[in-house]
Amino acid sequence: KARGVPVGRSLVEEGKIRQAEKILSRAELKGVEIVLPKDSVVVDELCEGAPWRIVKHGDDFGTGMGVDIGPETIEEFKKKIDSAKTIFWNGPLGVIEIPPFDSGSVAIARALAAAKAHTVAGGGDSLRLINREKLAEGFAHISTGGGASMTWLEGKSLPGLVALEI
Repeated sequence: KARGVPVGRSLVEEGKIRQAEKILSRAELKGVEIVLPKDSVVVDELCEGAPWRIVKHGDDFGTGMGVDIGPETIEEFKKKIDSAKTIFWNGPLGVIEIPPFDSGSVAIARALAAAKAHTVAGGGDSLRLINREKLAEGFAHISTGGGASMTWLEGKSLPGLVALEI
């Protein structure tokens, strides 16, 4: 949405759009590649058995909502994973509670577990998916603290760790 792509009724943190625009602009200025989805699985109603369709990004979602990444995105992300040396994964890419809207997340989790890269996953939903798919051995580290992990990577202090410092 920060790039002006229509997203229909997809979940969006409206208050974070400006921040996302700034991040994308800064990355572009510094030559940092941010890979965004090329397509999405879209539904009009989020429920088990709901009919779904693949929508290319830039096309109108109509009244639908994005619930997973599409096949083109899965393949592009897999290529990036194959060439990476270090990967931090924070959170699934779809609605993992309702198959088949977990397909993108499962495909990426499998690619991450098989990657030659040093791979770290964070977040309770990621952990649940990794354990459900029996992929834990493919990760160097898995943490339930996805947000905390990202905060630590930003170089910010974590209260729990500060309390342990002597």
